[in-house]
Amino acid sequence: MASVATADDGNPYLLQQVHGLIRTAPMAGFEDRWLSLARSCVGIDVMPGVRPMFGAADAAGSEPFSLWRDRPGALGSPTATGAFGDPLAPIVNPGRNVLESARESLGMRTDLYEAIVWQAASDALPGERSTSGAARFNLRIDTLLFRTAGEGMGRLTVQFRDNELWPSATQTATQATGSATELDELASGHPTTLNRLYYAQSFGDDRAMAVVGKLSMND
Repeated sequence: MASVATADDGNPYLLQQVHGLIRTAPMAGFEDRWLSLARSCVGIDVMPGVRPMFGAADAAGSEPFSLWRDRPGALGSPTATGAFGDPLAPIVNPGRNVLESARESLGMRTDLYEAIVWQAASDALPGERSTSGAARFNLRIDTLLFRTAGEGMGRLTVQFRDNELWPSATQTATQATGSATELDELASGHPTTLNRLYYAQSFGDDRAMAVVGKLSMND
């Protein structure tokens, strides 16, 4: 059993809270809190804090859209600040503002990242390259279509992934050095694939969920 877990709100103590609640059972007046934690633990994602695409807008909580609005932290931790200013803020902030606006007005939650690793070996085999690179791209969009109080919600999910190895799938650090152990950060490469495309709907005040479509086998 893992001792640390994270949720949409970046809470590192979620699993401990759920464990304690399951042991003690929900007390009177805490049923909603118990259900909100238990659902996340068993993988029922109801996208808390996201306004559905088809629903009334929250005029009181909305702000006028601004492409250049300052965002000192990532979307998951909007109040996080570092010791120094973000040198990429002029480039990153507009993208964050677009994603946040889509979340607030269209019900779209986005997970987007690109991880790049460059490796160099000090002693490569004759005829082998001493350097190699790898990149992993991921784009996932969850769209909350509707939410009905006391009943459930409907969500559409699409996710693309891509792994690239440079200069080719056979030119890796393990191959170049003849190492008996795996040295490669990403051991395989494949073109862009559609890993997920499914519709999920919850029932009974989000106590059960049905999913139809394509799921990633390694999730």
